[in-house]
Amino acid sequence: MQTGEEKKIVTHTKYFSPDISHDGNKIMAVETDPMTESKLVLMDMSGNRLDSLAKPDIFFSNPKFSVNDQHCYVAARNLQGEMALLRYGLNGTHSVDIFLPFSNRIIGFITVQRDTILFTTTYKGRDEAWALIDGKERKGPYRLASYATGLYQSAIQANGELLSSAFTADGYRLGTCKPDWERVEIKNELASLFAAEVYKNSDHLLLNELSVQPYAITKYPKSFHLLNIHSYRPFYEPPEYSFTLYGQNVLNTLQSEIAYTYNQNEGSHKLGYNGVFGGWYLQPVFGLSQTWQRTATSAKDTTFNWNELIGYAGLQLPLNLSGGKQYRYLTLSTTFNTEQVKWTGLAEKLFRNANFNYISAKVVYTGQVQKAVQHIYPHWAQSLVVQYKSIINQYAAHQFLATGSFYLPGLAVNHNLVFSAAFHTRDTLQQYLFPNNFPFARGYSAVDFPQMWRFGANYHIPLAYPDWGFGGIVYFQRIRANLFYDYTMGKSLRTGTLYPFGTVGTEIFFDTRWWNQQPVTFGIRYSHLLNNEFRGSTQPNVWELILPVNLFN
Repeated sequence: MQTGEEKKIVTHTKYFSPDISHDGNKIMAVETDPMTESKLVLMDMSGNRLDSLAKPDIFFSNPKFSVNDQHCYVAARNLQGEMALLRYGLNGTHSVDIFLPFSNRIIGFITVQRDTILFTTTYKGRDEAWALIDGKERKGPYRLASYATGLYQSAIQANGELLSSAFTADGYRLGTCKPDWERVEIKNELASLFAAEVYKNSDHLLLNELSVQPYAITKYPKSFHLLNIHSYRPFYEPPEYSFTLYGQNVLNTLQSEIAYTYNQNEGSHKLGYNGVFGGWYLQPVFGLSQTWQRTATSAKDTTFNWNELIGYAGLQLPLNLSGGKQYRYLTLSTTFNTEQVKWTGLAEKLFRNANFNYISAKVVYTGQVQKAVQHIYPHWAQSLVVQYKSIINQYAAHQFLATGSFYLPGLAVNHNLVFSAAFHTRDTLQQYLFPNNFPFARGYSAVDFPQMWRFGANYHIPLAYPDWGFGGIVYFQRIRANLFYDYTMGKSLRTGTLYPFGTVGTEIFFDTRWWNQQPVTFGIRYSHLLNNEFRGSTQPNVWELILPVNLFN
């Protein structure tokens, strides 16, 4: 605690409730095997086993070293569900002393202070703080204190007062009181929940008279309720409106999405299906979509329309690399895509329909420490997306995109400093243009340059916590601001000309929950453009509505 140093002692084990000896040289833990049998394990600081102890039909929990490290106190449960407090010798003899006999009650949260063993146990419907004295003469048990919602992890302070953790409506709170030291005999406190005779024999004579018939045993069909639609979500992210149905089969091996999307920029309509089969370690992914009336402008008064049919299939490897203080997830995926372009209207007479195939490879990594409720973002987090697409038949086109963000703590506890960067490059043959997902500087009309770089800095600040809702429909959790700076550089490969796009501005966000369930963040953005637009006139002051924003949940 003083140095902040951490040491990983042992991995790939099933150890629980570890306790360190007072001399700092040994560790006692409970090992639980896949058959739920348990044993006490004594190890050194390198993870080497020094001793182990198992008792048939006994489950151990919460072991603690005695003050001289010659014994350990542990809670034990038998097959009848009764619990006891035991003391085991660590001198190789495995001597056993029963401090509290087995009875129908709960015992846990053991702490040791010199010759006093404090623990929590049930008494008259409450979880109370109790103690035993393990001195020259064993004394107790003593009932120290009681609280309506329970007392846990108790300790005795230097002034003799009892310090305990009590559960309240606002979470766990530390409280102090003068202990009673009331001598109470241990006995059964939990009433039996099972009745010996639920029904009279006469009540189920009809069931006893039913004949036993053999039924064929068949394998459970994996296709049972294959789509099994369970949720839907309307969504708007400029410039697209979408409505998505989510499904998952009964065996939880197939996830499905059926979505309709309208693009207000193009006026196009898209209907698609995406699926992931999770029954294997390497997961197949597949999908199919049809888009109608995609639009492109070749001149001020000329537009062309076409329909697209896209299908894809591939594999993804989702890895959970979480460890220590950080959650880490890495997903590797690659897909084979086939696309069919059919021109409509005027373009049908000018261009030939096209069919082509392309490969898409993608790496997605996210890592973050745990986020407190009032933190806007985690105090340490990273996200990285790298994607490459390339046509593999008679046409030639490729695209590379990398984006990343780093989340850091700000000047105050609930502030966040966020840095983001992106790089994009594509070919200039103009035989096909992949959709451009480059995060252009805020406030500008995005331009698809052959090469682009971007850097962004954001400082997020909480402004107020309204803690106010309306009719169970919407609940306002927080109002926050973001001060940002964006800088994008576009490059023409034909002329080598560089085009800068800089922006400073601020955003006001409202963090809400709709119907007390769905988190939704919306806001407004003011951008001041530091450079000119690439096309058209420049309006240096730009106001935008943001709906919705969800980054880290």
